[in-house]
Amino acid sequence: MTDNCRQCCGPCACAWCGGVWCARCSRRVSRCAWCRAPLRTPAPPCLALQRLVNDMLLPCRNYRRGCTEFLTAATRAKHEEECKFDQIMCPITANCCSVAFEELSEHLQSGHNLIAVYSQKIKILIENFQTKLKKTACCRTKYKIILLHHKSAFVIKVCIYNYNVKVEVMRRRLGYTADAKESKKSEYCALIYFQSKALSTKAAVFIENETYSKKAEIQWNDVALKSENDEAITIHVNIERTDGENGMS
Repeated sequence: MTDNCRQCCGPCACAWCGGVWCARCSRRVSRCAWCRAPLRTPAPPCLALQRLVNDMLLPCRNYRRGCTEFLTAATRAKHEEECKFDQIMCPITANCCSVAFEELSEHLQSGHNLIAVYSQKIKILIENFQTKLKKTACCRTKYKIILLHHKSAFVIKVCIYNYNVKVEVMRRRLGYTADAKESKKSEYCALIYFQSKALSTKAAVFIENETYSKKAEIQWNDVALKSENDEAITIHVNIERTDGENGMS
């Protein structure tokens, strides 16, 4: 966003008397509160005052929780989205509680009996896999694991059913975000590798916000099912950005 675009949203000025008010009020009134002259629509911004406001150093929104940073308008959004003092709402149950990001893993494991780790990648080892696979002809086996990374919860859901293994990943943004209207698409994807002695395959899945989108799925063949060894399977999940930050293009 350019300075001019940001200034258009700032304080507005009356063209007749120079009275100043905020942009929100300018959309609700038709006359100046000081001189009662009719207002232009849209009201012109007061650029001098906006530049002054933009350069002011004000405390972070988390100052009561211990943050000592003072920020300008240009640095506020990025810092407050990444501030370590921000309180995080539980991503599993609505209105459960709010905790510091560094305490979220412990809360998810003790309060919701979920595996939650601070990482962007994980290896999911499923032992006695063929025995479990054969049982899924009549029932499902599910696993849910959460990766906590970049103040986001990446919820990984593994489902084994009818000789299929399905992996889905969803992102939940945690804490404060400057963009309240976050799009459905996220800037992350999941690289998923299925690995065992019988086969090795991989897939890339784009991750959406607040919903499971495309899935990585594999159908086990007869050769793997007839194997005498009840071996394990390892599912590697690696979360990466699609904008090239972690090597993706």
